[in-house]
Amino acid sequence: MHTWVRRGLQTALVTGGLLMLGTGIASADESVNPDTPPGPVDAGVSVPIDAGHNALGTPLGQYETPSVNRDISTGDISGVVPQSAVVTSQANPLVRQAQPSLQALGGGDVFRGNKVVADVVVPVQLCGNAIAVGGDAHEDYMCSQQEGYADPIQTDGSNNALAGNGVAANGAIPVQGTGNAIAAVGNASSQSVAGQSGLTGGDIRTNGAGGTVSGTIGAAQVATPVQVADNAIAGGGNAAANSASESDAASNGSLGTAGDSSTGGGTVGGVPLAVPFQLDGNGISGAGNASSTSQSTANSTAGTTGADNIGRGGRQCWARTSGDPSTAAGNVAQPQLSGPVSVDDNAGGLVGNQSATSTNNSTDTAGGVTSTTGNGSTGSGNIADAPVALPTSGAGNGVVGVGNATSSHTNNTSSSAGGQTVTDSNNATLSGNSANVPPAGAVDVCGASAGGVGGATGQCNNNVTSTTGGYNGTTGNGSVLSGNVGQTPTTVPVEGYGAAVGAGGQAASGANETKTVTSGGTPNTHDDGGTGTSNIVDVPTAVPAQAFGDAVAGVGNSNVNTDSNTTTTAGGPPEATGHNATAAGNIVYVPSSTPTQVFGDTGTAVGNGSTLTNNSTTSTAGGDASSTGSGGSLSGNVAEVSNQVVNQAYGNAVSGVGLVGSNTANTTNSKAGGGITTTGDYSSLS
Repeated sequence: MHTWVRRGLQTALVTGGLLMLGTGIASADESVNPDTPPGPVDAGVSVPIDAGHNALGTPLGQYETPSVNRDISTGDISGVVPQSAVVTSQANPLVRQAQPSLQALGGGDVFRGNKVVADVVVPVQLCGNAIAVGGDAHEDYMCSQQEGYADPIQTDGSNNALAGNGVAANGAIPVQGTGNAIAAVGNASSQSVAGQSGLTGGDIRTNGAGGTVSGTIGAAQVATPVQVADNAIAGGGNAAANSASESDAASNGSLGTAGDSSTGGGTVGGVPLAVPFQLDGNGISGAGNASSTSQSTANSTAGTTGADNIGRGGRQCWARTSGDPSTAAGNVAQPQLSGPVSVDDNAGGLVGNQSATSTNNSTDTAGGVTSTTGNGSTGSGNIADAPVALPTSGAGNGVVGVGNATSSHTNNTSSSAGGQTVTDSNNATLSGNSANVPPAGAVDVCGASAGGVGGATGQCNNNVTSTTGGYNGTTGNGSVLSGNVGQTPTTVPVEGYGAAVGAGGQAASGANETKTVTSGGTPNTHDDGGTGTSNIVDVPTAVPAQAFGDAVAGVGNSNVNTDSNTTTTAGGPPEATGHNATAAGNIVYVPSSTPTQVFGDTGTAVGNGSTLTNNSTTSTAGGDASSTGSGGSLSGNVAEVSNQVVNQAYGNAVSGVGLVGSNTANTTNSKAGGGITTTGDYSSLS
């Protein structure tokens, strides 16, 4: 790339506001003081491009597209601000005279140890593609790409004001376009193996003890691979893809600080995002034949546990801070998101034959365990937790207008966001409270078939695990309005799979699904001698909403064979204590388990329909509740309102003219809440 293009990109990013943190940028020929302290900014965008071994078929023959191996980058923008300060000081004697005094005020650092890291790496991999535009194209190649680097933050703001704060915005966004066969006119085929990875981030360590608004952390950790691979697309010819691809992204790092004996110190805001986007292994045609056989993998990690980041109870943490004793310190806010968004292994077209036989894999994690404290404090050690896991997929479906479409798909997905949260707030006020909103779900349209005039077949083997949050523990001994827990764990898998719809032909579907969705865990809080402490509001909700194993035919035949195993768990058994306390250790408990499902039904207007369906569903919200208010006043009470309703329509067969049959087995276990245990010895209203 020409030098002026590279400089233009850098200028655009700076003037666009992303990196505009100073009054100017020193040029290479300006003198810079070597004794100037390192600047607070380390930022840049890197786009390494690896393109090659792509075939283009023309009427004059096949051509290999030019290879490109280039890194388009802003470069390292670290040092922008101090260089600007130096240039300004050279031009202005007053500033030049004041600079030593400013450095002395900041302990030798004009910027008081504040750090900003903003690094984005976007590796682009384009290889093994075959495109036919008037002639045949074939490609057979193996390619790999590994890009990125760690960029940790190490600073300190203890016993200072507005010091030692760390802000990080790190993104790994690998983009992969490999192993695709596209036939506009002619024949296109690809046989390729491609691997790619992007890495950024690092641990953030600081300290705000004894300071004012110091040692705080704000971190956006983004890991989002974008994968378009192993597809066969036929416009007016034949396309065949027989390929494998993997794209991995990691925005690493744990967050560690402290806010002891501070005001507004040691606060943490973490936003990890682990969301791959996949468009892989599809066989699509307008007019012609398209066939894809592939294996695609996209993994993402946003935030990691630090071996040296130890919180309460010796737990290794992703986020760890403290606020003993302090004011408005050691608080944590952490939205977290994981789950792939994928459209994979579908076969469909207007006129022609299409097939897709593929396997898709994805493992995604965002955030983790969080620990803080607020002992002897005011408004400290509180946690706001909002992890979301939502894998979303449309895969293994066969749809045809005129012709035949056959899809066979295997999906293995594991998505997790957040983890345990623990905090202490003994002898404190408005401290150590924990608010948790951890929805977990899964959205799938899988193994469905729809036939116009012809045959459509969809087969899906779907294995999905979706998990958010975990155990939430607090204490509020001797405190006021502290150590309380509010949580709304929710599991809502929404999906349709193993369905067949025949308009004027044959439609056959099959699905084998094992799905486990878990949200939150046990809320546990303990208090002795407090006021308005260690109370729990718990609203666990489990709603598996599913339609599967259904067959419908207009004029034709539809057949379905489906085996479904679903387990949803929202929350765990709440536990609270309020010994020798006032308005403490109480539980307000609203568990709800309502499986809502339509399965194993068949209906035809003119034709034949059959379904062989087996359903096993376990839906659980919460568990047994226990509390004690011994020696207290208005303590240790439990108020529970549970909702346990099973809404199912299954095993029905309806026919206009034809033969229909449903063979359906159903085992459903639904439980909301459980037993209640309380004690109120030597107490009042307890």
